Amino acid sequence: MNTLTELSKKIVEVEKQRDQYKSECDRLIEDMEILKANNERLMRRNRKLDGYVRMWDKLAKWKKEKLFIINQDETLHELSYTMNELELDMYKERE
Repeated sequence: MNTLTELSKKIVEVEKQRDQYKSECDRLIEDMEILKANNERLMRRNRKLDGYVRMWDKLAKWKKEKLFIINQDETLHELSYTMNELELDMYKERE
């Protein structure tokens, strides 16, 4: 009789442990789903930012070429100054 009681207690203990493992597994799966969604969101944002960087680089190249050709245009110099200021601000934020 004592063996049955011990076995019954062991079964209850093992079932509790199983339930804990199942609960932990479910939490880990939920965490993975959240991380996957965050990763996808960041990848989309990164692609968008890459597009902005390409546009900025094209504008900077155009500005440099135009300044070389038309050195007396005040509007172009203002654009150049503003772009330089924006670039300085952008690099400050990265540090």
